[in-house]
Amino acid sequence: MARQRCKTRGWQAAMMALTWLAAASTADAADRIEGGQSALMAAIVLNFARFADWPAARFATPASPVVLCADNADPFTAALSALDGQSIGARRLLVKRAPVDDFNAECHLAFIGPNRASPARLAALEQQGVLLVGEGDDFAKLGAIALVRVGREIRFEVNDGVAHRSGVKLSSKLLRLALTVR
Repeated sequence: MARQRCKTRGWQAAMMALTWLAAASTADAADRIEGGQSALMAAIVLNFARFADWPAARFATPASPVVLCADNADPFTAALSALDGQSIGARRLLVKRAPVDDFNAECHLAFIGPNRASPARLAALEQQGVLLVGEGDDFAKLGAIALVRVGREIRFEVNDGVAHRSGVKLSSKLLRLALTVR
């Protein structure tokens, strides 16, 4: 049991290191972002994309970008927009700003702010193969990944069933770092 905790903490440290490296790799973009907390959360979302695997059929070509849709009415979208062009394996991240109601199957990943989408809207996006990421303790009931605050830390919960139903496979490394997996 102690050995398992040691491995888990090792992966947590690795994920945090990856998060900080991702944030550091967007240094010029991060300069435009107010507050380190938003930049950190955006880097975590970037790493979710890096540890997710979409079916090849979701992309027009092997070089097609991973499209991250972000609600243009959400203040956090500025931090996400700074990630535009970052690498996701052999692909690049393309951040698309739009109202949540305009999100569609073009999105591979969607960030949904608190109280920005109805359960019916989230279910429709899930059926279109969109990996749903959001904020709040209750988001993981309807979305795939929820960013949650635990004290001063930003952690995440995973609803692997939602991810699976959307056709997205999350890395076991990511799942091990989750606060909870449903």
